[in-house]
Amino acid sequence: MKKAVFIFVFLISLTFCSCAGGADMTQLLSYQPKDFTARINVSGDGEFSAELKKTGELIAMEMLSPDEISGVVYELSGGELFIKAGDVKIKLDGEAEKPMTVFSCFALAADSGWKISSEKLGGAAIYKCVSSDATVYFDKTSLCPYRFEKNGLKIDVLSFEVINHGGAE
Repeated sequence: MKKAVFIFVFLISLTFCSCAGGADMTQLLSYQPKDFTARINVSGDGEFSAELKKTGELIAMEMLSPDEISGVVYELSGGELFIKAGDVKIKLDGEAEKPMTVFSCFALAADSGWKISSEKLGGAAIYKCVSSDATVYFDKTSLCPYRFEKNGLKIDVLSFEVINHGGAE
């Protein structure tokens, strides 16, 4: 009887565990506290491309296209959102849903009840991580973010690099 109860509990626990070859969200999101750069394409209710750069507590998103917004920079620092164009920097008190969605994708919580699976996306081996808030795809080899889906936006990561500061990451 004890053996049957143990097997039952073991099988139940497996259904709640993510079995994706050892990857967990803490490992997959380990880049977040580090400085990094990323080039992204965002689609869904309009399309734009941008370059993100995180340095310390500041994360900046420089718009690359379309031409009408090229060069505009959104900055998130200390929970406050700013927009910069040339020498002008303005704090945004209102809602700026798209920039905030993009920034939030690069600051996800590892403890958000993620379900992780191994899949193929466009021929690439990836980890697909799904929570009630977002879906994130990570390249299985490099563990770099590949795509985010959140609030109706699809954010494709075209390039990603963790910035190394003298060997300390």
